[in-house]
Amino acid sequence: MSHGHKGYDVIGPNGERIQVKYLANPHGPWINSHMVKFTQDMDCYAVVFFVDLAPVVAISFPREGLARICQRLGKRHPY
Repeated sequence: MSHGHKGYDVIGPNGERIQVKYLANPHGPWINSHMVKFTQDMDCYAVVFFVDLAPVVAISFPREGLARICQRLGKRHPY
């Protein structure tokens, strides 16, 4: 990971520019939410989920296909 890249954190194996964010919650009911927001500087958006400070899962959202993913989840997709 590099803090020198504008708009993304990691370069994937195929050269894709990936922005990485996290969402941390205690065990039990979730109190936080997260909005996936793309910029022109990224190809993929990843969220790492922490429960009680332990990483549990990471989900990656590709720019292409994001509208379909949001539709299947019943979420609004502004892009």
